[in-house]
Amino acid sequence: MLGFCPAEDPKGILLRIDYYALRAKEYSFLLSFIRHRPGGKLHVRELLPNFLLAGGLAKRHVAVEESKQNERIQAAWTAVVDGVTDGKLERILDSPLPEADVMLALLLYPGMMRDMLEKTAKKQISQVFKKSWYVGYQAKSWRNILDSPLFLDTILHNWMGTEEAAAKVFDIIIARSSLLYQDDETLMWLRETVGFAVTKLDEDDTIRGMLRVIVGKADAIDNQFSWERYRALK
Repeated sequence: MLGFCPAEDPKGILLRIDYYALRAKEYSFLLSFIRHRPGGKLHVRELLPNFLLAGGLAKRHVAVEESKQNERIQAAWTAVVDGVTDGKLERILDSPLPEADVMLALLLYPGMMRDMLEKTAKKQISQVFKKSWYVGYQAKSWRNILDSPLFLDTILHNWMGTEEAAAKVFDIIIARSSLLYQDDETLMWLRETVGFAVTKLDEDDTIRGMLRVIVGKADAIDNQFSWERYRALK
């Protein structure tokens, strides 16, 4: 941490601080760190895949249970659709709904999510779970969910740099995520959340095209940040 410089991040601290914060149960600290916006503008740092996933998990730990899981998942999808439609991704990130962060990670990084979930959920990969409120992919196994064409999308966003840089970032995140999200309760939550989102996208994936337009606009996000800096990390 002594070499931490958020602007340049030469040691790759941004790719691991979420891991240590979650392990230490410093949920409020992590959320404050992720959402820090000195200029008041959404920073691409907030869209790092590890921050989206860790932010969702942290919210899940600190949130007051105000609704049933199925109602919260539906509300999270509505928040994501509204945020993308209005071109305000910060509304999604600032939502108290933990599932919204996970859904945004799925929309931005489907290929990485597939690789992470295949590793994390490998013990449950073929299991099927049933609940009365499940719809579509929620009632299917991880294998069926991850075979959706959605996960074949490996588009690079403008802040990601080259495929090599993105692959390095993903490898680092996946290695740690398998430890953070592998307990049965968390995997069930992820499967219900991802399964619902995949079901909705299978019905209408217009939102994905809209999201690409938003993240490609220079005035929408402070994106003076490239993953190329992480290529040399070990």
